[in-house]
Amino acid sequence: MAKTGIVNWEEVDSPRTGSSSTGQNDRPKPTFLRLKANEQYVIRPLAKPMEVWKYFTQLNGGTRSAIVEDAEQCPVAKSHPDLEAKQKFAINVIDRSDGELKVLEAPPSVFWGMRDWAKMTKKKPGGSDVGGDFCISVQLPPGKNRMQTKYSIQFIEPTPLTDEEKKMAMEDPGLWDLEKVYKPHTPEEIERLLFGTVTDNPESSSDGESKADDDVFENENKAQVQSEPEAEPKTEAVVAKDEDLAW
Repeated sequence: MAKTGIVNWEEVDSPRTGSSSTGQNDRPKPTFLRLKANEQYVIRPLAKPMEVWKYFTQLNGGTRSAIVEDAEQCPVAKSHPDLEAKQKFAINVIDRSDGELKVLEAPPSVFWGMRDWAKMTKKKPGGSDVGGDFCISVQLPPGKNRMQTKYSIQFIEPTPLTDEEKKMAMEDPGLWDLEKVYKPHTPEEIERLLFGTVTDNPESSSDGESKADDDVFENENKAQVQSEPEAEPKTEAVVAKDEDLAW
């Protein structure tokens, strides 16, 4: 089944059975690490990834998106046969370019590399003492359209978290609560976000880009246009437990 929710690394693969949690909070919108064409990014994953299922539509010249809890049971999809949910994954990371805590959302192929490393080494990419840095490369040949963007990821070296990094993840400001950053929209919200008027979806713009600065991500070797949830994000810090950073 195609459900949005936190997963273990071995579940970073095909659609799974699971559940997601919901909640209200008032932390400001998280900082996202946005993948740009022909750039490289060094990241340090933290804790577990989250599987996210999204709908995307093109309407009034803009790209719209909504998060669905269970894509196989969604009544909106049943009333719009052409609507297809796309699988993404997200995780807290330290962006090595500036040392800041951010949320990385990317297509499954980016996370498969971290999953495979975890399988081969029996270590967790986001572990406090056993995790490490990874390099993500984004390639888009000249003259090609964004749908032909390719991604690769490779392990660089083990990087046990420093005391300062542990404090950042476990105390101040704390990891972004992915289950709240990616809280699924209700069927009514999905209908409004994807098919409502322009004023119903303030994140969309006439040039096909969202105010959230849409990125291009590959989904199973095919790039997809990605945008952050158009509804006001409801996020808060989540204090990482020792076991979250130690698995």
